[in-house]
Amino acid sequence: MKTEELEYLFENTDDYLFDEALLRHMQNALRHLPFSDGEAILGRTLFLCYENGEGSWQLPAAYIRGRNVVILDPDDLKTPEAVTITILHEAAHSFLGHNKSGRTQTKDEYERQEDEAWAKVRDWLPPSLHGQIDRAEAMGGGTSGQLNPEPE
Repeated sequence: MKTEELEYLFENTDDYLFDEALLRHMQNALRHLPFSDGEAILGRTLFLCYENGEGSWQLPAAYIRGRNVVILDPDDLKTPEAVTITILHEAAHSFLGHNKSGRTQTKDEYERQEDEAWAKVRDWLPPSLHGQIDRAEAMGGGTSGQLNPEPE
């Protein structure tokens, strides 16, 4: 994304309720996206940091008046790469229209959505970060992840 496009997206931060640290993290993460993807994500997703002991996750739009909510756990935001990968992974769920949370879907649905989100992050980020994405995926969700829901 061009610098002027990024500045335009974040022109009115009152719409997003970011604190300064989260605003910088969001700007750094979204600069990797095409403008249209960043605009779509910010148009339908609220981001906030909240230490919840469960990691970062996305609450689908079906729950809160058509807006996705991404909860970012500060424990997932310790390095610049982790911040970018975490934000973009959760944003990918919103961008892809995933409409169920991990608690309301089958194991197969969960794994499919996680794999789709990781694939989108790989599309957005340069190959130099793909090794870190692979490590994040192995620790988190998707068919290779550790945090899968129990089979029904």
